[in-house]
Amino acid sequence: PAIAKGKPDDKGPKAKVKGTTSLMFTKSVKNKLAKDGIKVDAVAPAKKVNKVKFMFTASQTRPQYIDHTGGLAFTRADASLTATDFVFDLAAQNVDLTVPGVGVVDDVFVLGKLKINKKTVTAKLKVAPGKAVLLNDTLKTSLFIDGMFVAKSSTKF
Repeated sequence: PAIAKGKPDDKGPKAKVKGTTSLMFTKSVKNKLAKDGIKVDAVAPAKKVNKVKFMFTASQTRPQYIDHTGGLAFTRADASLTATDFVFDLAAQNVDLTVPGVGVVDDVFVLGKLKINKKTVTAKLKVAPGKAVLLNDTLKTSLFIDGMFVAKSSTKF
């Protein structure tokens, strides 16, 4: 799967394809977050469109990866989680993210029903196996389940 030109092992300047990714939480996740008192906000330069939809700047410098700037901040009265710099690995079909003060956390989400076209990439983000406990413990909740469909993503270049 390749949208950007150039190869990951190129020594010279790589092609950089820029675009945007929208991420929209499912209605079920939105309701569960609200029930647990968890608020979600955008971390700049990401933008909050409404309670369930967020927009990220996307770029692709390596054929199998889509990098995003900004992130999401999940907060409640007694817990919080900030996740930034989402990296979609189109070959492995997973998502890594960065937690400030912790570093990169690999394979937090799986890219289900991944569709790659010439100018768009769509997927369903699902909690990766073994990652629900990490999300639940950090946010002091029990709403996440391994394999749970969390959000739809659509990247346009």
